Amino acid sequence: MKQHAQQKRRQFLMTTAGLGSAPIVSWATPVVGVPTHLSAAANHFYRLPLNDEPMVISGRAVDSHQQALKHQTIALAQSSDQTTTDADGRFFLSTTTSAFIHSKFQLQFQSGLQACVEVSNANQQIQSNVLTQDAIGNWRVYLNIQI
Repeated sequence: MKQHAQQKRRQFLMTTAGLGSAPIVSWATPVVGVPTHLSAAANHFYRLPLNDEPMVISGRAVDSHQQALKHQTIALAQSSDQTTTDADGRFFLSTTTSAFIHSKFQLQFQSGLQACVEVSNANQQIQSNVLTQDAIGNWRVYLNIQI
């Protein structure tokens, strides 16, 4: 009986040691089809999880003279998610990570000013695009957009 218990214990230890060497898959693995010429600032958007995790896109939109873009409709491309800027050009858009990925990281300005801004493209239009995750798991990106 004692030998049988030792054999089971040895079998358990060998199994656990074997599991420790197995590769673990995580959501942070590279996504197929990710462009290889991405900047470091844009690369983090391609690491977002593909499931419907909550995401908040907020920020401020201004014109080339730093004047607020008032009452502009901002929509996530290929989605029904949209919002409107306030009198100071600030906006707040609640969406999901999968909708943001499927939009190819694009916001469309629709009222008065027809423009499309690619959030992952750090250029003179996007002056800030820091992606973070808050304590309750919501993804957040704050944008300073100049059009």
